[in-house]
Amino acid sequence: MKNRKIYSKEFKETLVEKMLNRGDRTITSIFEEAGVLLGTGAKWISEAQGKTDRSNRKSARISVQAQIKAVSDTTNLKDEE
Repeated sequence: MKNRKIYSKEFKETLVEKMLNRGDRTITSIFEEAGVLLGTGAKWISEAQGKTDRSNRKSARISVQAQIKAVSDTTNLKDEE
C-alpha cells in the first residue's frame, strides 16, 4: 500500500498561486520543486477554479488531463498569438 501525503489547504493554495503566476517557469518545475505529482497539482488547480465535479471522479480525471494538455500546448505561445 502506498503512503499518501496529506497536504494542508494553505500549502495547496500557495502552490496553485505560484503556478498561476509562474512567469517563465514551467508548471512541471513548480510541482517537482514542491514534491507534488503533476496530476495532483492539476487537480488542485481545477478545484481552485471551480471546474472539478467532485461527485464524478472519472470526469474529473478527464478534465485534469484536458487541462494539462491545454496548458502544455499553450505554454510557449506569445501574448500576440
